[in-house]
Amino acid sequence: SRLVLMLAATLAALTNGVAALVALAMPSVLQEASFLPALLFVLMIAHQGVRLGRSVHVVDMADRDNRATYTALSNSMVGLILLAGGVFGVIAQWLGIGTVLAIFTSMAALAIIAAAGLDDVQAA
Repeated sequence: SRLVLMLAATLAALTNGVAALVALAMPSVLQEASFLPALLFVLMIAHQGVRLGRSVHVVDMADRDNRATYTALSNSMVGLILLAGGVFGVIAQWLGIGTVLAIFTSMAALAIIAAAGLDDVQAA
């Protein structure tokens, strides 16, 4: 599960990095019909990898008594983070979409480091 999280975060960082570079250096490419759907497709694969890795890690980490609590806490934290994501719309208005994509790239890169620091609960 830790490896899945690291790989999914790497895929997200690379995809967002490409999108940020294109948005900042060649914004006209964003108008091409297939560019953004292709990026979204790859990001959805990364998203599903994160969901799967997070779920498996939480289940493997928790004992039978704490599993429901850990799952509820994890889901609640993800929900709060998604609600806070509205701030990125404001940042995009002020600084542009390329800046937001660069921030997303940085966040995904930090997620790789965070996932690497997780305990290997499947080996236990």
